[in-house]
Amino acid sequence: FLFNTTIMDNLRYVKNNATETEIWEALSLANADDFVKMFPQGLYTDLGTLGKKISGGQRQRIVLARAFLSDASIIILDEPTSALDNDSDLKIQNAIEKLKNKIGVTIIIIAHRSSTIQKSDVIINLDKGKIVQK
Repeated sequence: FLFNTTIMDNLRYVKNNATETEIWEALSLANADDFVKMFPQGLYTDLGTLGKKISGGQRQRIVLARAFLSDASIIILDEPTSALDNDSDLKIQNAIEKLKNKIGVTIIIIAHRSSTIQKSDVIINLDKGKIVQK
């Protein structure tokens, strides 16, 4: 989720002393830097309530950029590519791949789309809360 504030504030939520360089690096890793640069106010663009002033794919990439900034050792992504067009879906998958390669990070992805999890190291299929295939 995003807060009713700027892109900068949303990213600094996980690392309040993040430099502008670190912010841009995280946005780049999340494939979000291009569209942020296009906004007239750049990092200081107000996202509105829950980020409603930008598209769903843009919201999800900003959230992934926040994950890149964090020092979390485990990141849970719940339906990170749901309701996205093919282009946004691919960009999110590429960002997840980059995040996966970050040293010391375990990513748990909950998804219905098989394309979202196809590059996962371990895939566990559940049915009614029980493991049906591993």
